[in-house]
Amino acid sequence: MKMISLREGAKKLAALPTRNLGLKLISLICALCLWSYVIATNPDITQDKVLSGVSIAVTGQSVLEESRGLALLTNVADVGEVRVRVRVPQSGYHRVTNDNVRVELDLSSIRQSGTQSVKLQGTSSYGTILDITPSHIDLQVENRDQRYVPVNVVITGEKKEGYWYGVSRVNPSQVRVTGPASRVQTVSSAQINLDLTDRTKSHSSVENLVLMDAQGQEVAGSLSLSSSSVTVSMDVYPKKILPVSQDVQELLTGQIAEGYQVDGVEVNPAQLEVAADAALLDGLEEINVEPVSVSGARRSFTTIARVRSLKGIRNLSSEDVSVTVNLSEQELTRRFSNIALQVLGEPKGVRCEVQSNRVTVRVDGPYSDVRALNREDIQAVLDLSGLGKGSHMLPVRVEVDNYPELTAVAVPEQISVQIGNDKMMGADVE
Repeated sequence: MKMISLREGAKKLAALPTRNLGLKLISLICALCLWSYVIATNPDITQDKVLSGVSIAVTGQSVLEESRGLALLTNVADVGEVRVRVRVPQSGYHRVTNDNVRVELDLSSIRQSGTQSVKLQGTSSYGTILDITPSHIDLQVENRDQRYVPVNVVITGEKKEGYWYGVSRVNPSQVRVTGPASRVQTVSSAQINLDLTDRTKSHSSVENLVLMDAQGQEVAGSLSLSSSSVTVSMDVYPKKILPVSQDVQELLTGQIAEGYQVDGVEVNPAQLEVAADAALLDGLEEINVEPVSVSGARRSFTTIARVRSLKGIRNLSSEDVSVTVNLSEQELTRRFSNIALQVLGEPKGVRCEVQSNRVTVRVDGPYSDVRALNREDIQAVLDLSGLGKGSHMLPVRVEVDNYPELTAVAVPEQISVQIGNDKMMGADVE
């Protein structure tokens, strides 16, 4: 046998990897393809994949609410996301994502109020759900309730100076709130925050609603509305301040009682804010009110008068004004002639001659009192008490029974009297 030297053997070993290199590469590729085929076709070769941040889909809510009259107090959105472990064939490992793994919270399994623990269910198109973390969700469940609340518009932003803003239409004007009883009962209104910054034209817009409690705080949580938005129509018009007419001839109608007079009229407020198209406002100088009747009035009074409607007026700061009519009774003068003169205090045993035993009495005072006065109410008195003999000019005292506020004067105011003189005084004067 031929002996191979050590050097020759080393050379042959070094040459082995380079011999038939193409065949060897083909063999390697075939082996890889065969292994890939085995992996792709053999479902028993699996791998676990963990997905984080998987969202929860809520189902069975209509059954819970409509069929069983219950509602969730817990906000499922607050539960957050869950972690899911999926066992999937090796070939489909890369296909499993958060988009094709579904986790459900089925509310139809809840049958009573209180704290309920509901198991999460998961499915995947490419594998088997091994576990979900957390596996259960604790939910607070209450009886379902509903109530209708008004829609209120709150104006925000900077209003343009010299313009009036008014809500002309809100549709719908109320909404139905449905949800857990304890939360529904805290809702007092649905609010729209309407920003009017730099608005100078009327407009309509669709606005979102915010539920508010009686303290003006927002009510958040699991509540549903019959309408989540509302259409609001806002009127915007120029405005200016106009005086209210105080012309007595225009303000009053009818005839006051005889003997009375109108001393003046007061209107409150004396001016009103008016909103209308600019062309109409420019032609207005004052506001008129419907006439106030004074027929038969005998005393001052205050009443409410309606502002006269004027086509084109969009808004008045007040549609009514207070009208005070100040009345006073006129002064009346009456003359009562041929009033018998009562002589008092005549001295005994001495002859007395009075210039006249009748006088005329002039009475001044309030119309009603003077008109009601009769002759029998008037007394003209001449008092001779303490007088001695001789000629005297005495004042005539007039007394009016039951009417102390009247002023009464005799004509003449003084009468001549002769005491202790036989000379005749002459004829009586009426």
